[in-house]
Formats: sequence, C-alpha cells, structure tokens
Amino acid sequence: MTQQNTLSSKALRVILQEHYLWLISGGKDGKRADLSGHVLSGMNLVAANLEKAVLEGTVLEAADMRRANLREANLQGAGLQRANLRGADLRDANLRGAYLRDTNLQGAYLRDTNLQGAYLREANFQGAYLRDTNLKSAYLREANLQGAHLWRTDLRGADIQTVRFQSALMDNVIGVPFRDTPENIKRIIEGFDQQIKALQDRVRDAESVFSVTGASEAERQEEIRELQDKISLLNEAKKQREEGLAQKQEEAAELQRQMQRLEQRTRRAQKALIDSLDNVETRMRAGSRFAFFSGLAGTLVLAADVAIILSPLWSAWSQGMTADAVVYLLFNKLGPWSVVFYVIPAVVLVLVSAVLFYQQRKLLAEVRYYAVVKHQIEVFAGLLDAAQHTASGWDDPHRASEYVHETFTRIRDNLLQELGDAFPVPDVSVFDDKADGSPEDMENKESADWV
Repeated sequence: MTQQNTLSSKALRVILQEHYLWLISGGKDGKRADLSGHVLSGMNLVAANLEKAVLEGTVLEAADMRRANLREANLQGAGLQRANLRGADLRDANLRGAYLRDTNLQGAYLRDTNLQGAYLREANFQGAYLRDTNLKSAYLREANLQGAHLWRTDLRGADIQTVRFQSALMDNVIGVPFRDTPENIKRIIEGFDQQIKALQDRVRDAESVFSVTGASEAERQEEIRELQDKISLLNEAKKQREEGLAQKQEEAAELQRQMQRLEQRTRRAQKALIDSLDNVETRMRAGSRFAFFSGLAGTLVLAADVAIILSPLWSAWSQGMTADAVVYLLFNKLGPWSVVFYVIPAVVLVLVSAVLFYQQRKLLAEVRYYAVVKHQIEVFAGLLDAAQHTASGWDDPHRASEYVHETFTRIRDNLLQELGDAFPVPDVSVFDDKADGSPEDMENKESADWV
C-alpha cells in the first residue's frame, strides 16, 4: 500500500480519464486507476467509472459517489464512512474489512459483493440489491435494510442486532431463519413488482438525469442497459418465485388435507380412550354396587347366625332356666336333632357370611384398582391431546402423524402392561390409513375396534 496522500480534483480527473481509456481498450491504452492509500474525502465522484479500479485502503469519507460504477473494484479496507453510494454499482466489488459507518447505500447494486468483516453500523441499505452478497462476520448494528432484497445473502456470524429488516425481501438468506411460506413468497413477489416499477421509472428518467450530469450517449446507453439487465433479472426471479408459490400453495393444501386426516385419527384415538374410560367407570360402579350388596348380605347372614346361636339361650333365660339346663336340654334330651337344627345351620351361616365378606373385600380391591386405571387413562388422554397440539405446529404431516401414532402406541402398551388380557384396550389400527374417511363419515363411525 502506498503512503497516504491527497489528490486534487484535477489530478483525479486525469486518473479517471486514463482509467476509462484502459477499460475501453482492454488494457492496451491508458492506465488502470490505482488510488490505494489516497485521501479522497469529500470528493465529487458522481457517476464516476471506477470499474476494476484499485482503491485498497483509500479514504473516501463523505465522498459523493452516487451512481458510481465500482464493478469488480478493490476497496478492501477502504474508509467510506458517511459516503454517498446511492444507486452505485458494486457488483463483484471487494469491500472486505471496509469501514462504511453511516454510509448511504440506498438502491445500490451489491450482487456478489464481498463485504466480509466490513463495519456497517448505521449503514443505509434501503432498497439495495444484495444477491449472493457476502456479509459474513460483518458488523451491521442499527443498519437499515428496509425494503432491501437479500437473495442468498450470507449473514453467517454477522452482528445483526437492532438491524431493521422491515419489508426486506429475504429469500434463501444464509444465517437468518426464514420460513419459505406462501405468505412470505407473496411478499417477495410484491417486492419484485415494486423494484421493477422503480427501475422502469429510472429508465424513463435516465435521459433527463444524464442530460443534467452531462454524460455521454455511450454512458447513457450503458446505464440504461444495466437498468434493463436488473429488470430482466428481477423478472426472472419473480417468475421463479411465482412458480414456487404455486407449488407451495399446492403443498399447503396437501398439508391441510393431511393435518385433517391426522386430526381424524387423533379424534378416533381419543374416542377409544374415552370408551376405555367409560368401560372402567362402568366396572367401578358395578364393583361398588356388588361390594355393597355383598357386605350387606354378609352382615344379614351373620346377624341371622348370631340370632340362631343366641335364641335358645335367650328363651331359656326368659323362662328362668340356667345355662347348664339349656345345654343339657340341647345335647342330652334332643340328641342328634340338636346338631341338625342348631349346630349345622349356625356353622353354615358363618361360612356363608365369611364368603360374602371375602367377596366384598375382593370387589373393593378391584374398584381401587380400576380407580388407578381411570386416573392413568385420564393422564394418557391428556398426553395424547398435548401430542396433537404439538404436532399441529409442525410443517411435516408425516412426522406429525408418526409422533401422535407413537404416543398413542406407548399409551396402549402401558395400558396392556397394566391390564393384561383382563380388560379391553383400544386397537392401534385407529391410526391406519385405511381407517381414514371423510369428516362426515367419522362423525357417524362406530367406536374403534378392540383387541
């Protein structure tokens, strides 16, 4: 890099003329502009042709470079703070590590431009075209990218805090999450229309603009050609996006259909669990009822048994007989008949009451067991509902269906492990594709199959 020095306007004009000759002659005449390390602060470079010029480390602070041609120029490490690059052509330019704080890049053409590691705080990219632009590790805090077109722009590692992206057209941007939804694609197409209209207006105004600046006919035609090239590129991109939109709309419709089928399957699974819950509650009610009657019958039988045992003693006591006299009467006077009419009935009634109380205890244990099962089914139903809500937010219906299917299968396996063959559980076939039908059919469909 040469030592920094300041150029006069006259010396700069000579360098630009030599550079123009070098460009049109293919390097045979003139001399390539090498302004490396020079100080050009505040210079008027409006519509200047600096294509392929070397401006490495050049100080261009507050320079007026509106509509300048900087294609393939080397501006690595250049100082462009507060410079006006509105509408400038920076295609394939190298601005790696350049300093562009508060630089005006409105409407600039930055296709394939290298801005890696550049300092772009408060830079204004409003309406700029940044297709395939390299902004890796760039510092972009407080930069204005409103209405800019970022197509395959690489923002990996860039500091984009407080960047204004409102109405920016972000298409396949690297390093920034972007959902390629029909709504976003429509917004991109609308942005294309706006940019195309703006460029068409610039083409119509080109002649009057160049007449003011005094540009030559060749330069005017070159500018118009470049504007038309931009319009062609935008029309091509718009066409591709319109085709993509049609595809996305079809995919969205198919996604909606698949999500409806998933909802039907989940509804069947929930109905199967509800049927299981109803079955459990039915068994709980029946078990509670049978336990109550078993206990009541056992109590009555036991009371009858006590009455049979105590009735002779009560009768004898009421007649003033002693206990010894009663025993003598039963086992000596009556003999075998006492066994038939007194001992055997008492023993039988004791056994019957014991069986009834045992049955009551068994039924109550079963009711408690079903209460636990009921709680599990309620928890599983909640899990299935949560799985459905989670899956409904996914864009992949196959993955969503698999997730809900897997959740239901685990629920079913847990129920089988708990209940075994003693209780029917819902069949996993409620998720089979062949079970699908229209929503109307599903409303009238019988409960799911049981194993």
